[in-house]
Amino acid sequence: MNKESEGILVSVAVITYNSSKYVLETLESIKAQTYQNIELIISDDCSTDNTMQLCKNWCEQNRERFARIQFVEVEQNAGVSANCNRADCACQGEWVKLIAGDDLLLPNCITDFMEYALKNQDVVCMFGKIEIFDDKQKKVIKNDTWPDYSIFQLNNSEEQYKYLVRKGNCIPAASCFYNKRKCDMLGVHYDERIPFIEDRLRWYQLFEKKVKFYFVDKYVVRYRTFHKESLSSGLLYSNRFYLSQRLLYFYYLFPEEYANNKEECINKIVETETKVYANYCSIVNSHAYN
Repeated sequence: MNKESEGILVSVAVITYNSSKYVLETLESIKAQTYQNIELIISDDCSTDNTMQLCKNWCEQNRERFARIQFVEVEQNAGVSANCNRADCACQGEWVKLIAGDDLLLPNCITDFMEYALKNQDVVCMFGKIEIFDDKQKKVIKNDTWPDYSIFQLNNSEEQYKYLVRKGNCIPAASCFYNKRKCDMLGVHYDERIPFIEDRLRWYQLFEKKVKFYFVDKYVVRYRTFHKESLSSGLLYSNRFYLSQRLLYFYYLFPEEYANNKEECINKIVETETKVYANYCSIVNSHAYN
């Protein structure tokens, strides 16, 4: 990396909730980054285990590695969308990398993103490849259905938006890297009206602002597949996720249709949900755990 890039502060924000089993692995992967100018934000959504104590102990031992460390804690669980907003507000870096408290950054993750950002000054949001690994054997899993990197080959944000609606959430949120200043200027945030679906709603907001998503053709993150402690697996078949999915339809996909013709809107929702459900089934079957 050159001196110009190393002068740019990057925020890595760890999103935690009962993450004690894996969060130290996550923190070690951040410490091991080849990029040096990093601040560490840890935002916890009222964990009931010892997640935060583990994080604080680790940070005391590794404080010199980071330009700055901040803990964000609340007294009541508010959902992942609110937790992401709290983390984002705490970030002081020009660029932000959010990571769940059970995933891992590959060593060159921030370096690869920053090199791309410096060569492409108009980028607001970019993504890279992810390695999906099995929690038990820690082997990389091959999956032909997700992520679907072809969305990044489309020419503009409008085409990407249409593809996302048609395919469901095919974007690997675990690899998202975004410019905080530009997102703040656009008024983009995590929608707390829908507390348990955070990433897809942010994509819709960015597409509404005509933001195109860019792609760094390198592996940057290791994504831990569904496991019993993960927020994703716990929500997938829950009432909370079911409700969040329907709120997503009304707020984002079909607001005008619902206001003008409820019957037509319901038909569109059924058609869309059928496609999304088929996609989820494929993902779950590929990453089933015992």
